[in-house]
Amino acid sequence: MGIDVWILTSRYDELHKHRYSHNVTHDELYNIAHRLGIPKHNIRFTCMRDKAEYLYGTNVIWHLDDDYVELNSINQDTKTVGISVNSNSYIKKM
Repeated sequence: MGIDVWILTSRYDELHKHRYSHNVTHDELYNIAHRLGIPKHNIRFTCMRDKAEYLYGTNVIWHLDDDYVELNSINQDTKTVGISVNSNSYIKKM
């Protein structure tokens, strides 16, 4: 459809993943991205920094997330529209 899809995750990147013992590997994330057809180079790690900080100044149109704190920050501090995946109608908002 011509839409460039990226994954933005709060997880630590490969260099820093030792800081969070729950994310000792990113294999599950990479497998999901592969199944969805999202290339590995389209995955960005914020290393536990706010996603709004990453999105600020980008041309990202909208961002799906399940964290209301992240969504509020994105909607207040960026031009990106933060959409909750916890909402039953999130597909209609895209």
